[in-house]
Amino acid sequence: MGRRRSRQPLPRKLLFSTRWRWFGGVGVLAGLLAPASASAEPHERIHFDYSADPSCPSFDVFVEQVTAYTSRWALADPEEDARRLHVTFVVTKAGTVGTLEVASREQSASRASRTLEGPDCTTVARGMAVAVAVAIDPAAMLAGAGRAAEREGTDELEE
Repeated sequence: MGRRRSRQPLPRKLLFSTRWRWFGGVGVLAGLLAPASASAEPHERIHFDYSADPSCPSFDVFVEQVTAYTSRWALADPEEDARRLHVTFVVTKAGTVGTLEVASREQSASRASRTLEGPDCTTVARGMAVAVAVAIDPAAMLAGAGRAAEREGTDELEE
């Protein structure tokens, strides 16, 4: 025979403080674990000039590749004062050459330029997407490598 234990209610003060501690702990934990929303991230507005051989990824595909590494940017309106990125892909018999030129808002400032060479346009475009992402957001290499790997893994599954 089991003895039935009567539950005595907790004193109101203890119940109230325990409940609020629990809600407070859950709230803090949820805040730490919740992903940052895209709207909370600062977005740099960018003018993007893109020139590529037809065998290269389209502008939209290239933008998706850049966004795989950083989403902290958005395309600027034509009349907007923003930094300008020039991306060019030239296909030759020897391979593909990709060039990135970063121009600041001031016309008198010098331009930074990077060149990548590779066997085909797809490979060079992937490397150039990383270069563009890092030019926009230097932390992109740290956060974006995992996102890009996840995206490539899902692309392989879809095929």
